[in-house]
Amino acid sequence: MPNQKLATVEKQLRAAVQRLAPKYVTATVRFLHGADPAQIKLDHPAFKLLGEAFKEVTGRASVPARAGGSIPVVPALASAGRR
Repeated sequence: MPNQKLATVEKQLRAAVQRLAPKYVTATVRFLHGADPAQIKLDHPAFKLLGEAFKEVTGRASVPARAGGSIPVVPALASAGRR
């Protein structure tokens, strides 16, 4: 979700589990990994390079599309060079 923050989601999920668990159950939540969302602009130079490489290998053009996933390093890569 746009503007979603991992810390907020973790807090909300932990609270929901505690609220919904039966009183006779001891429930704990442990998060193994995660990251805040990142969005890379489709006009970023990396997409042009990727498109050229894809066409060189397959002989066909690529079509950029938005997709979601959980790759915790992506936000760090998205902010690289913005110091």
